[in-house]
Amino acid sequence: MTHFRLLPSLASAFVLGAALIASGGLAHAGDGSTTMFKLQEGYGGPGGKVDGELEKALKDAGPGSEQATVTWVKKGEDVFVTTVWMSSDVEEKYRPWQLKCSTVKLSPNAKPELVVDQLLMTKLGDPNNNDEQPACHPFIARYDDDHIIYSYGSNDSPQNQTQTYVGIIDHMCNEVTAPIRVSNNANNNQGAPELAVHGDGWITAGYYDNNDQRTYARGLKMEMKDGKPVLTKMWNKTIVAPSNIGRPAIVPLSPTRAFLCAAKGTQRPPEMGVECALIDSMTGDILFKSYIAESKPSNDPKIAKYYNQPSVALLANNKVAIQLVESNGAGKNGNDKGSSLSHLFVVDVSDDGMEIKASKQNVGPYQTHPGMCAAGFGATKAGDTGERYVAVFQAPITGAGQPSLQYVSYDPVGKSIGIDTKAHNFVAGWYGDAGYLANIYGHNPNTQGRDFLRCVGDVPNPGYGVEGGYKANVKTFTAAPHAGRETGEPKNAMWLGLVPGVSLDPVQPGPPEWAGNPDSTGSGESSSTSAGAGGSDSSTSGAGAADSGNGINSDSGCAYASGSKDDTTFPFFALALAGLFLGRRRRKEVV
Repeated sequence: MTHFRLLPSLASAFVLGAALIASGGLAHAGDGSTTMFKLQEGYGGPGGKVDGELEKALKDAGPGSEQATVTWVKKGEDVFVTTVWMSSDVEEKYRPWQLKCSTVKLSPNAKPELVVDQLLMTKLGDPNNNDEQPACHPFIARYDDDHIIYSYGSNDSPQNQTQTYVGIIDHMCNEVTAPIRVSNNANNNQGAPELAVHGDGWITAGYYDNNDQRTYARGLKMEMKDGKPVLTKMWNKTIVAPSNIGRPAIVPLSPTRAFLCAAKGTQRPPEMGVECALIDSMTGDILFKSYIAESKPSNDPKIAKYYNQPSVALLANNKVAIQLVESNGAGKNGNDKGSSLSHLFVVDVSDDGMEIKASKQNVGPYQTHPGMCAAGFGATKAGDTGERYVAVFQAPITGAGQPSLQYVSYDPVGKSIGIDTKAHNFVAGWYGDAGYLANIYGHNPNTQGRDFLRCVGDVPNPGYGVEGGYKANVKTFTAAPHAGRETGEPKNAMWLGLVPGVSLDPVQPGPPEWAGNPDSTGSGESSSTSAGAGGSDSSTSGAGAADSGNGINSDSGCAYASGSKDDTTFPFFALALAGLFLGRRRRKEVV
């Protein structure tokens, strides 16, 4: 396989802003604007110095919000968009973080509204805060309109090792089935799950083992017993090994097939590359395994190529999009990060193997921790039937700039990937951070980077075609939750952007706009439906007490996007500034 290297430059950093200006993005909000919700304020956990030591404060704290995951269900005429994320805006006894859940309701004749506000899903860990991972790395997926499957990692166990759990909630964040442990070794660190929901009761959960350095897949069966869904563990198989950083990316290719990719190698970054496999979802049998990209390790950053951070999205007719990040490994022995370059592949998958049909590199304005999902997009009146696109979702690793969602097309006849940076590139929010604050706070301050972006396409708009309906020209949205620090707040808030997808008439990308009331976020004091891995708990929790303490303040060296969500103009220039940091970046200590 041949790879061509193109490092981002200052000129390319202006692509998104210039493209949106050219497309008329400054002219109006209209149906082409991203609909915005602020799900959590930018607070949570201690900040500043503890006993005169900055590192101690960072270890015992969190970045506010991170690692969001999203899905949707339909109930009658209404659609409910549910977001789950890691939040450090919790009571002291639950620190450093827990999982929170919020739901937005879309109706035919009303503006979208927040109907579940920061419900505390988990209350895990040691009250003395001896658990570094009480609830982390969540992932949710729609099973049907009554059940949402969710997974997460937690070291709330006698062995104090992170384990993977899977449970079921409904669209209002209420627990339906208490989570069960699905990882296979209680003495090892096993987490970072993703889920593939096949239907007919079958679910495949991927997770990775940091001790034994391998990526697993676990088969699960959901069955109704006495009117309630019950999860049963089936098979468990090693899929990729060795794997030091083998966070799995997985999609359901069919009712009986799961497609999984993970980084392979004993080092960070992985010296072997990224390997993918097709799995029989009922038996766990591996039907094939092969590399999508092989690393080329070297002590010379000029020739070294390491492939990592896979994400996958299911297109049509057994086509799968795979996104990877290439680095030169310059920062593997320290916190001085090397270059990052994204690669996008479209592959044809069958039981006999996968075939690369097209590839593209340098997609989008940001190149680190990108996300991706499949989505319908296009104007049906313009002759486009709303075919499958890849929605590449990115935010600046510097925390300075705005998140971007780029719709990318695939032509099966010409076997080519198409990118329109003018009409198909949407700004997904006012503020974005793909890992800056998540790097600073946590168990390993300044040496980690754990935030990852996820989105989900094809969210139906009940107002489509309805006289007086909300954005009646837009048939579907792509839901894009993300963390980002608003000016004046010490930490990252949690945002949800609903980006236009399929529409009747063409839409022009415009500046984000509020869904309704700009002060729609509440205190987060909701009834907790689950104590997570420790069993059910129906008690009330003051989950969202905002901590106004000494977080990282606005003049501390942590940059944020210029401009305000209340501005009528659009701060495109922040996107260009963020590009300066893409080729090579250094994490800065904040004092």
